[in-house]
Amino acid sequence: QHIIFFHHKFLWYSPVFSNINMAVVTIFVAVLGALDMKDVHLLYNNDGENLWAVTSPYHNMGEPINGSVIQGSVTELKGVADVNLICPFHNVPWWKSKLEPPTAHRDWYDSTFNFTYEVGGGSQLSFVIDGGDFIGEFITGAVHTQQKPFVTIRLNDGQMCSHKPTPNYDTSLVNNDHQFDRMSQFWYEHRYNKSLALGLQMSDPVKFQECCWQQSNGCKCQNMACELSWLSESVRNRITNLVKEVADMYIPKGLAGIELDFERGYDYFPDVTTSSDRRSIMMGFLTDIRKALDNVTAKHFGTAQEQLPSDQSLPLGLRLYPILERLQGEGLDIVSQLVTPLAKGGCGVTYLNFGVNFYSFQPQDSELVSIVKSLPSGTPWFYETTSWIGTGVLSANNTGCNPPKVRITKEELWTTALITRYHGGQGLSAFNFIYTRPFYDFACEFQENMPYAEPLFKELGMSKNETFLYCCADQRYRIGISRTITVATPKIVGTNMLWNMDTGTSANTYNHTYKKYTNKTEGAVACQQECDGDTRCKAWTYVLGGGSAGDERCCLHSTVECPIPLTGVVTSAKQPTQCTAGGSSVTYMLETVSPTNGWRKLGRLRLRTKSVLNNSLMLEVSLNENKLNACTNTSSLYHSGVQPAHGLFPPELWVGFDVPPGQLNAGNNTISVTLKADNVSVQSYLATTIVLEALVLEMPVS
Repeated sequence: QHIIFFHHKFLWYSPVFSNINMAVVTIFVAVLGALDMKDVHLLYNNDGENLWAVTSPYHNMGEPINGSVIQGSVTELKGVADVNLICPFHNVPWWKSKLEPPTAHRDWYDSTFNFTYEVGGGSQLSFVIDGGDFIGEFITGAVHTQQKPFVTIRLNDGQMCSHKPTPNYDTSLVNNDHQFDRMSQFWYEHRYNKSLALGLQMSDPVKFQECCWQQSNGCKCQNMACELSWLSESVRNRITNLVKEVADMYIPKGLAGIELDFERGYDYFPDVTTSSDRRSIMMGFLTDIRKALDNVTAKHFGTAQEQLPSDQSLPLGLRLYPILERLQGEGLDIVSQLVTPLAKGGCGVTYLNFGVNFYSFQPQDSELVSIVKSLPSGTPWFYETTSWIGTGVLSANNTGCNPPKVRITKEELWTTALITRYHGGQGLSAFNFIYTRPFYDFACEFQENMPYAEPLFKELGMSKNETFLYCCADQRYRIGISRTITVATPKIVGTNMLWNMDTGTSANTYNHTYKKYTNKTEGAVACQQECDGDTRCKAWTYVLGGGSAGDERCCLHSTVECPIPLTGVVTSAKQPTQCTAGGSSVTYMLETVSPTNGWRKLGRLRLRTKSVLNNSLMLEVSLNENKLNACTNTSSLYHSGVQPAHGLFPPELWVGFDVPPGQLNAGNNTISVTLKADNVSVQSYLATTIVLEALVLEMPVS
């Protein structure tokens, strides 16, 4: 009985099971065909944590996981995901590692924190220790449903700072309970070693404190205190060797690729590390990973590493944040070098996955477009989305809890996929996508996020269809970066005296008369009379003296400027005069993608303010220099799906405008927003500032 394994574009013969009773051994035979990332249009990140923490059709929250749970989390994506990724490494390997054996981890952990290991505990690592194969079950589920199974590795996850050690059988039903699965002995034994602990290498050192686990008395640790320094060769080698080990163990079982996740911990270097050193170290690290994977693949292929055809290398991806400053900090900003083959001096990375990490934001809220322009033509890349776009309004009776999470709609999902395709991406990557089902990090959140709903799996699968995206998918663009705006409105400056206000500037002030008055009102009247007797004077300001405005004096102005607050002065105009307030306008740049037949239906632009607008205030919006008409209906044009009861912001925080289809450009659009006020005092308008929290443009296509 000999087994022939088929993998990617090659096959090999293995006699390893020839003398084993095949009735009691599960054999993973993966006939996968050629894996070309250019044929992949949807990555799905299973993450691994959600298996235990989320109630699903195949699992109840808090119950121990088993093989059917793991496979169920994969098979429900049949026909949706092209590549399904599982994360079996949260600082601790969830496989039968020889480098860091799970049983040795169990013995160290329980003796260090005085726990007793319980067989059948709820954690993922317990499943492995008790005889299960976490990655193997995942691969089986993927292979049976024609998905390519990848492993994703968290590189520098500092969550150990946030949660106290817990036993493997913890049953408090909180999402982030199982420190048993991720409290790394490597980190714990080096947490005060300055050569490895990143926090201790900073100019202002950040030290781990065990009181952080109690979250009391104001004791809180930055994640940096629990992160490792990539300056350390031993830190980098540990990851390289573990990646090599997992590839060696699971390529024969059907593993189809590896992704390195740089976004679970953002810090890799001390703040004083130069950009060139960061790049050099990261390029070397990725080159070592690529060589290690090629070495393993070549071994199973039965050839020398240097003879391994380039199209038979195990795909290697990177999950990166689409902001250049973050990439620079990680030493990963020269993205073209990352994806250049080893033979041409690059790192040999196969694809890039631009991750948003937690809350979804669209490419226009990032630097994605400029980053991908520097990639070699044809480089496969993906853009990530999650099940949430932000937080909503916390219910009044649940103060102190985290607010409910607002869920992504199918229209925003499709529009994000459309933008990605338009700029040359392969498609979407979905992360944390099942958290519309019952779950919580803290018990009070459970009620806040009700009612729960099934994930948008069908709609996610539709995002792979480029024809559908262009012809028929309703569009929803969103800019979620807050902007501050102040009132800009013409005002009448009258002849009444305005105390603690000034109409003068260095440009319009032409005369100063220095004279002291015991009665400051008399001084102001004298200044007014001086202006009345001067034909050039249009306004005046009397400085009381003794304050920040300088010595007591009368200032004459040749023009009337809008008053500004200034303590210790009084001002007025000779005649009632209209002035134009300085104020401010906010400009948004929004790139849109035209549907196949253009936009033909009236759209809606919606602005959400942080607080309800005063009746005297109004927003004026122009699109490409065309003023838009306000609409009384400020709600979304689409059904928002199942949202938490308190998740959506109340209608009074939204302002809506009609968008005629002919006014929208295919490509770049300029949206200008001005805050105006009517029938308010000068002092009121000068003090008025509002925050715009989001801009949403909805253009129906279907």
